[in-house]
Amino acid sequence: SNYQLASYHCQVYTFNPKVVANFKKAYVDLPKNDWTDAWVIADRLRFGRLPENSQVDFRYLPLQRLTRFRFH
Repeated sequence: SNYQLASYHCQVYTFNPKVVANFKKAYVDLPKNDWTDAWVIADRLRFGRLPENSQVDFRYLPLQRLTRFRFH
């Protein structure tokens, strides 16, 4: 963990890309660029109904990598 970010007490959320894409459909005439995508994701965060916080369990990372490389 980064000591500079620790003072901000950050929380990490993972969104399904399909959820964000469907949320973006509500905004009709937005351009397709990274700034707009970031704005839509931030607006989705402000909207609420957030998923559970992501917690990385380092015990399972080797197994996760093994299965991802094997099946993808």
